Amino acid sequence: MPRQRGFDSGRWPVRRGRRSVLDGPRTAISDRPFVVLLVGLRINKWWRLDHIWQALRAFRLLHRDLERDPTSGLLASERWWGNPLLSIQYWESWERLETWARRGDGLHRRFWIDYAQRLRAAGSIGVWHETYLVRPGSYETVYNAMPAFGLGCAVSSLIPARGRAGRAAGRIALGKQDLTRSSAKPMLGWAGQRAEEGRTQSECQGPDRRG
Repeated sequence: MPRQRGFDSGRWPVRRGRRSVLDGPRTAISDRPFVVLLVGLRINKWWRLDHIWQALRAFRLLHRDLERDPTSGLLASERWWGNPLLSIQYWESWERLETWARRGDGLHRRFWIDYAQRLRAAGSIGVWHETYLVRPGSYETVYNAMPAFGLGCAVSSLIPARGRAGRAAGRIALGKQDLTRSSAKPMLGWAGQRAEEGRTQSECQGPDRRG
């Protein structure tokens, strides 16, 4: 699995395949609300190798389960390996996220019960998450000399960040208006596109994302 150094965080982002660098600055704008979930774990006791193995295995299997389920509501995700581990996830809605997390036969519920019963009291592994409900016009993005990344993989198109979209204030305003081609299409993300077009996460910058 190819890896690339994360300059700001000093961690190792996980990459599957190679993403093409987009031409010119781009911005991701959606007229739909969405959810950003930051979730991860921290190793507190390095000598508890049994707990570390269990936690890392659960982290990996949970992400694999999500990425293989186009009906979960996950739009896109990015991961960094470090201490703490970090996953940034973009979801269609809070309801879809809550449904997936509380599914009776799901891996998340099983792993959480196991953590609560075996690992939490030992203090060897810390687990955390932050959830943000984001509305159109309350955020802005720009990607310079970058492949589709983060929210850019969650929306159905990336538009050139020029003219009005060349400034942060302009991008905030654009988020409140129905001015992008993505507003006429579902906010599919890579998981939905995979279901409809046979794509993978590493191809989320496909030809329909060229503005």
